[in-house]
Amino acid sequence: MRSAVKRGWFSALVGRFSVSFWQVLVTCLALNIFALAPPIFIMMVYDRVISPYDLSSLAMLTAGVSMALVAEWALRDIRSEGLAWMTARLDNLVGGRIFSHLIGLSPALIERASVAAQVARIRTFESVRDFFSSAVFLSFLEIPFVVIAVGVMWAVAGPLVLVPVCMIAGYAALFFTMQARIRRVMRLAAKATSARQQFIIESHERLRSIRVNGLGKAWEDKFDTLTGRDAVLGFRLSFLGTVAETLAHALTVLSAVLTIGFGVGLIWAGSITTGALVASMILVWRILLPFYSLCTMIPRLEQLRSSIEQVNSLMDIESEAELAQTAASLNALRGHIVIDSATLRYENAVSPAIDSLMLDLPPGRMAAVTGRNGSGKSSLLKLVKGLYRPESGAVRIDGYDIRQMDAAELRRQIAYVPQKPDFFPGTLRENIAIGNPFASETDIENALLLADAWEDCRSQLDKTIAEVHMTPSLAARLSLARAYLQNAAVVLIDEMPNTLMNGTAGENLRTYIRQSHGKRTIIAVAHRGDLLALADVIIHLRRGAKAAAGNREDMLRHLREAA
Repeated sequence: MRSAVKRGWFSALVGRFSVSFWQVLVTCLALNIFALAPPIFIMMVYDRVISPYDLSSLAMLTAGVSMALVAEWALRDIRSEGLAWMTARLDNLVGGRIFSHLIGLSPALIERASVAAQVARIRTFESVRDFFSSAVFLSFLEIPFVVIAVGVMWAVAGPLVLVPVCMIAGYAALFFTMQARIRRVMRLAAKATSARQQFIIESHERLRSIRVNGLGKAWEDKFDTLTGRDAVLGFRLSFLGTVAETLAHALTVLSAVLTIGFGVGLIWAGSITTGALVASMILVWRILLPFYSLCTMIPRLEQLRSSIEQVNSLMDIESEAELAQTAASLNALRGHIVIDSATLRYENAVSPAIDSLMLDLPPGRMAAVTGRNGSGKSSLLKLVKGLYRPESGAVRIDGYDIRQMDAAELRRQIAYVPQKPDFFPGTLRENIAIGNPFASETDIENALLLADAWEDCRSQLDKTIAEVHMTPSLAARLSLARAYLQNAAVVLIDEMPNTLMNGTAGENLRTYIRQSHGKRTIIAVAHRGDLLALADVIIHLRRGAKAAAGNREDMLRHLREAA
């Protein structure tokens, strides 16, 4: 609907505030009318009090301008309150929508972006929010009503009004000339700043590897280069902003000089009075102030435009929920998994991570995935869970292409044990029951016993995750406990540490797989013979070669030949 009317997401959202904008504009109209009282008062004092030495009208003029000033103060208070409400409401709406939209995007899109890029996306709206509460936005609101001050100045000073009118043209020329230059430099500066921030974050993430490989000096040199480029572009941007502000100030001073110069000539010619010249000086400032403010805020306006473009482009990416509006919905999975010539290729990768995989896994059966490191074993599990989409071919569960299913609903019905589990703010109990929040105390205890983690966790269930000493072994066992507790029809298990598989947790996992036969479908990454022996189907993945899959006996023979 937005594309049909050529409107961006942000523009459509702001349209919800049209009534409030009109109320603010009406307030601005009244403000501009009452703001004419001081210059008219000064003109009347010069012409009717000072020149004829007549004080009879001074009291009435003072009372009139005082009422106008009180009304102007009240209207400014109303306008400020309205703008503050709009700003807070927009901040709430847009900030919440950006965050929820990011959470709802396809995992493949999110994983490709760096941490710095994700943070930048969430902070994008800050400049937009600040704009609505700034003097620049007030200047925008004042521009339509400049014509009122121009009309009053023409009425009291005649041809002298040509001075501010010509200066408006000068401000416009300055604005568009500097805007083009600042926009170009700002784009380069934004890229340089983003590259520097991303380099800092990635360096902290890889700090140990940098030290181990003795790359400290090379990393320092690269950081110096990125910082220098960022500083130079930042200087150029600041310099152009200062030039624009200086030239705008020069135009303002020039307008004052021209107003006085031409005004004195008109007074001598008897065309205007001294009071009219003084009032004209005030009106000139009022006419030109919004245009001066815009010229001094060109970098900020460009940042605003860039932020709105980023918000629009982000919100135009369809989230999984939007893609699932016409998706099939299943009440419960049976677990019949069919992979039909599926090929998965990462972005910018030359060779596919998974090439033409064929698999037909009936409900209640187990498939073991084997292959060397980097052959795509974890990617296959993510493909089945709907975290990745195949480049070609299809993945079907219970006869439905997973691209036609509600992605969130599909994932809730699939238990997943990753290599590196994530834990979230909250108690240990909440983290264990994250896939089954209504689990009873007995269910949690049984899951932890099965994962051989009960003794380590029984006294810490109500501690926050930050208070728990989380070793890699405990993390892996808690990940298993989550899967046990979820009691899903489809279970995906990534490669488990050998130390875990050699202990009680490994023995319990093998028992769980045997007892699940005919009840739930399991796909597990396995190198060990004890797990391969439990599989009905074995999948062999090889980098740069087509995937192979078949029954256990045939694939064990294939693996021996390939060894």
